[in-house]
Formats: sequence, C-alpha cells, structure tokens
Amino acid sequence: MRNLLKIAIMATSLLGIFGSANAQTLFSLKIGPTWPQGLLSTGTASWDAGLDYGIIVDKKVGFGFAADFLWNVRSHDSLTSQGTYQPKTEEQSFMFPIMGFFFIDPVPKLIVHPLARFEIGYNSMIRNVKTDSTDTKSLTVSPYFYGLIIKVGADALYNIGENSAVFLGLEYQWADTRTNDTDKGFNRFDMSGVGIKAGFRIIM
Repeated sequence: MRNLLKIAIMATSLLGIFGSANAQTLFSLKIGPTWPQGLLSTGTASWDAGLDYGIIVDKKVGFGFAADFLWNVRSHDSLTSQGTYQPKTEEQSFMFPIMGFFFIDPVPKLIVHPLARFEIGYNSMIRNVKTDSTDTKSLTVSPYFYGLIIKVGADALYNIGENSAVFLGLEYQWADTRTNDTDKGFNRFDMSGVGIKAGFRIIM
C-alpha cells in the first residue's frame, strides 16, 4: 500500500513539473447516500462525502488524490418499566478512505458528458457498538478496522461554465475491512456496496 501511495505522489509531481500547457488543476466536492453490505441491518442509508484534488490534461484525462468520509449512526431504543425510552443499542460507523483516482472524460465539450472513474487506496474505519448490560450481542475485538478499498463509477456532468460542472453519478465500492489480530482473533466487516453521488467540479 505504501508503494502505491509513493507511485501516485511521484506521478503527480512529475506531471506537475513536466506536464504540457494543457494540464490544469482539478478540484471537486461530492456527497450522497451509499449502502454498504455490513450496515444494511441498520435500516438506514450511510452518507459519504468526498473531496478530489488532482490534475486534468486536455480536459479529458485526470488523476490525483481523493479523501472520503462515510458515516452511519443508528440508535435502538427500548421502553422502560417507568414508561420512558432509553437507548438499548447504539451503532456508530465512521470510515476514512484515502485514495488515488484516475478518470476519463472522452467528450468534455458536450453540455452533458459521461465520465468513467477508478479509485484505489487505504481504508480506515472506526466502528462502535454500545449496548446496555442486559444485551448479549457480541462486540468487535477492536473498534478500528482497515483494508484495501477500490471504487469504480460513472458520472454524468453538466457544464455550467467553461471550467465548471455539476454532476450526478453511480459507483460501487469494494471494501473488505478487518481488525488487527488479538488473542481473541479478529473481525471482518464488509463495507462493499452501491452509492449515489452528486457534486460539482472546478478546473483551475
């Protein structure tokens, strides 16, 4: 994983130094719901926000770095003998993938144009499950999960200016996370799933 990050850093640096006059800086923000397999039992969608920063050449090919933040918080309440409610189970999941991305935007001059993208990187996740003393639900051996994450997706961009666009896209992420080994073993948690993203892009 460290080698992948080194290669991405070197590639970005070289393109910045030796790139053609048609290489420009790219910045985008996006947000949307996603449905990881491991969190479907919560009954609510997770939300994923992301920031992309990189270089685009001839407005057709781009690569750089992406940082995402995914969260899912859900509480299950129970009725007490006094007629009030109190939390029985609270699940909190926060995921922080850092990735390199590559995309192709073959026909950028169209008002609405398609884009295909690929992302790969290192995934970190913190997951806490809090229960009351009467709950026998098993807990994870560690709240910290990690692993490889890969995303593939397709966007439809609508140009609102010469160097700016809004977009709507569909993506699939593969993320099989795990905890460190302990004397109790380790846990796996499947964060793979489909997501929908909307956002805007600026070329500078």
